[in-house]
Amino acid sequence: MPASWLDDCDVVLAMDGQNLRDIAELGPAETGRLLMFRAFDPEEPDADVPDPYYGGDEGFHEVLAMVERTCDGIVDALRRLRLG
Repeated sequence: MPASWLDDCDVVLAMDGQNLRDIAELGPAETGRLLMFRAFDPEEPDADVPDPYYGGDEGFHEVLAMVERTCDGIVDALRRLRLG
């Protein structure tokens, strides 16, 4: 992914700490534009999204619940910005 890709994004959400570091190394990103996906998770803000492959069937269900819960948090944050 070229560093210029970041210029086209309003926000970049990384799924885990390693992704966050890798993206940050591409070049300077405006503060606040590069965030952990789970920054919007009301239960565990800024935690990594684990790889569900290693958790068997239950791991997939847990990660799906985590992603759905976090997506709800993202939608709520966008609504607050819009209604600002």
